[in-house]
Amino acid sequence: MNHHLVRDLAAHLAKSHDTSRPVPMLEAFHDLCLDDAYRVQALTVANRLLDEQSHPVGWKLSGTNGPDQPMSGVLLASALLPAPEFVSLDEANGPLVEPELVFRITRDVSHHSSLAELADCVEVAAAIEIPQSRFADWWPVGERPNITRAALVADNAASFRIAVASGWQTFSAAQIDSITCTLTLPDGSTREGRAGDVYGSPLRALSWLLNWLHGEHRVAPVGALVSSGTFTVPAHATAGRFSANFGHAGAVEVDFVHGA
Repeated sequence: MNHHLVRDLAAHLAKSHDTSRPVPMLEAFHDLCLDDAYRVQALTVANRLLDEQSHPVGWKLSGTNGPDQPMSGVLLASALLPAPEFVSLDEANGPLVEPELVFRITRDVSHHSSLAELADCVEVAAAIEIPQSRFADWWPVGERPNITRAALVADNAASFRIAVASGWQTFSAAQIDSITCTLTLPDGSTREGRAGDVYGSPLRALSWLLNWLHGEHRVAPVGALVSSGTFTVPAHATAGRFSANFGHAGAVEVDFVHGA
């Protein structure tokens, strides 16, 4: 581990405050290993806790619909959107829209738990996560992401805001795996997704996180929130209302506006 590099990259990210001052992608982020990226993330989160006078409430998962293992970021209380849910496009850097489930842990869970056992230890709510990066041009509209896995991890997995529906419900593992989602964009177009698109199962993604935390000698406590990762291809945020309907698992809306 290069302590100086980790410190310097965290300081570079600290120059941006989530909104109007994105920073360039340094070459060093391309060569960063994931272990060091998580160390940068820890320092980055510590800076944000001070800047936002916030506290951790759980974790967010990213990369759950790709061929690689997921990545995790820390979910802060300041990321939770109050009602009514709206986000200013003028105060965000290339925000995306991702329909997800959020788990709330209701009893002690083990990284050895089966998916059926995990389902008995959580409540579920519909959510829309709004990732954004502090890197400039991190995901140009109409193009592929312009960010490495290590850089994404270092930037706290692009955690920004998340709108969570108010109704928490309990489901069996089979019921969770049967959930589908329709994301409706402001222009009326839709994107469809299903639970199987989330790392094979949102519960499998949760299991991955529990095992990752165990490897770091940590656990997910009762009350912690965990966002599953997106059900659909992420949409670039535009002015107007995005709505995510998860059927019997609930629905949630977010309005994007200019100004505010």
